Amino acid sequence: MKYRLLAFLIAFLASNIYGRDAGYALECVGVESMQKQVIGFLETEVDKIVNLSEMESRTFWDSHKWLEDTIMVRSFMQLKDSAESTETLSIEIEIESLKAVLMHMGNADTLVHMQCQIWGPKGRNK
Repeated sequence: MKYRLLAFLIAFLASNIYGRDAGYALECVGVESMQKQVIGFLETEVDKIVNLSEMESRTFWDSHKWLEDTIMVRSFMQLKDSAESTETLSIEIEIESLKAVLMHMGNADTLVHMQCQIWGPKGRNK
């Protein structure tokens, strides 16, 4: 019994140190074009900010928002000396069919229709 408890404790601690989130990434490819977009780590029904990247003069990040039938992924950029962020692109993905529509904020008149598929491993290191 002591050995089982010890094994459980070691496994529990190891999972916290080398834990993996349950989730996935999507690779989306344009239907009319070969444009590709990889949607960083999604966790089912978890709204969150991901892919935070800070540079000398700006910060970039993505936000995931789960709606009833879709996932809304929005990318932002913020200059270091600015209090306001700028949305750079948004992708709306149908959960069931994995069909997506991408819109670049610099060219909001052009929508890119995409087909997504689950991409990469089902987990990532914390």
